[in-house]
Amino acid sequence: MDDVRTIDIRVEPGRAGLVVTHVAGEVDIIAVPALRDCVDEQLWVARSLVLDLTETSFFGAAGLSLLVRLSTAAGRRALPWALTGRQPVLRPLSVTGLDRSLPVYPDLGEAIAAVSEAGIAAGARVH
Repeated sequence: MDDVRTIDIRVEPGRAGLVVTHVAGEVDIIAVPALRDCVDEQLWVARSLVLDLTETSFFGAAGLSLLVRLSTAAGRRALPWALTGRQPVLRPLSVTGLDRSLPVYPDLGEAIAAVSEAGIAAGARVH
């Protein structure tokens, strides 16, 4: 039996520099390096970023650490960003209180709208 967990990351470039990164599978200590590399790359090319975690089935401490790191890096670049997810992601965010400090939206459409509006309003911060 193979214990290696898998993650599927799909980057979808959009209009006006928007990048939506769709993540499916388990975001754990094994998968985070691949996701971190992808997110780091997007931080340099995107004008706004949405992390779509709606198909994520597990979200561990390494994923939480990645989100804090992403938030800090995006803040330094004044890059509007947002994330969306379901229970496997929202529960650890809620338990740790990160749902109050990160730009979490109930669905992908609202996350995209939030970063698109923030990109229009120069210097606007998404929350």
